[in-house]
Amino acid sequence: IRDRKLVTLSEYRAVDYLPDEISVPVPAALIEPAPEVADPLALVSPEELATLIADVERRELPDLDRIAAEHREKESARASARITELESRRGALTSDLDALLASRIDHPFADPKARKVHQRSLRLRDALDKERNALAEVLQREIDAEDLRIRDVIRGIRDVLHRFGYLRQGYPTEKADMLADIFDTDGLILCELIDRGTLDNLAPEELAELFSWFSFDREYRYANHFTLPDRLVAARRRLEDLEHDVLGEERDLKLFISEGHNPSFYGAALHWSRGWTMSQIGDQMELSEGDLVLTFNKTIDLMRQVREMLIGVAPEHPLRHKLVAAEKLLRRGIVEQSLSLGFSPIAEIPEDDREIADDDIDTAADEAATLN
Repeated sequence: IRDRKLVTLSEYRAVDYLPDEISVPVPAALIEPAPEVADPLALVSPEELATLIADVERRELPDLDRIAAEHREKESARASARITELESRRGALTSDLDALLASRIDHPFADPKARKVHQRSLRLRDALDKERNALAEVLQREIDAEDLRIRDVIRGIRDVLHRFGYLRQGYPTEKADMLADIFDTDGLILCELIDRGTLDNLAPEELAELFSWFSFDREYRYANHFTLPDRLVAARRRLEDLEHDVLGEERDLKLFISEGHNPSFYGAALHWSRGWTMSQIGDQMELSEGDLVLTFNKTIDLMRQVREMLIGVAPEHPLRHKLVAAEKLLRRGIVEQSLSLGFSPIAEIPEDDREIADDDIDTAADEAATLN
């Protein structure tokens, strides 16, 4: 019934509103009328229709049209506010988009060639990063391996020093003071020679000869026609026994510090100390004058180290003055000139030591004359 008219209800979706617990009796003739009925009003009398309409009006049904209008008004106001907000956001986004488009046009990578160059640079950077990380891992492994090797070397040196009495229960002994002042790879061997008294009975020129064995560091494969006196032969045998102990102990611990003397080089320093010329020595050994001068300079430096060590550790040791005399015997002629003209000349001998050395030289000369 709409506007006091009958409206046929053919399906549920045509119902706009269905209140709870409100019902109106409908004449049976209007319930499921036959399809062929053209006018449903003809099915009921006017009185029944009026009663039905009056019954509906008494129910005080809501005004659906008014409610719908109010709802539409509210939704329209809410939609208008939402539209206004969206329009504002669209304006801001439009401005941002225009700025982005402008920056894209002005960007250095707007040029496709620049983008390709940049992409290649990125790939190169990634490759370099991977290579750097790989190298860092290799380096770390090398550092760890080197650290382990150094630890092994330190332990080996400690064991060698314990073996020869330079350390005792981890603490340095008096012998360690000698070794601390000898800056030569064969310092341990030289200190053992001094400690064992092997050098005590040698004359100054014989000391110069023995120290020269440690100063010649080249391969010598030529004939050597010199012969050594008995005292040097005996000293050489004791030296070889000592080197066998030192080098064997070091090699067992995988140490390669001491090198030992050169077994093929001998006789040159002894005869130079006795006044021979470089030409005469060269005839016996087939060595150049430069090699001989260099070897004698190293011999002087090595003897100086030992002498200065004895000044600090054992100033009363008789070997100290013999070393001064041996050094004076070597420092003559072209050897003295090379020391004077060198960039780092060897320090001069103190005057007090010179006087004592002169007496040792005279004694050595007397001994040589007796042997001759």
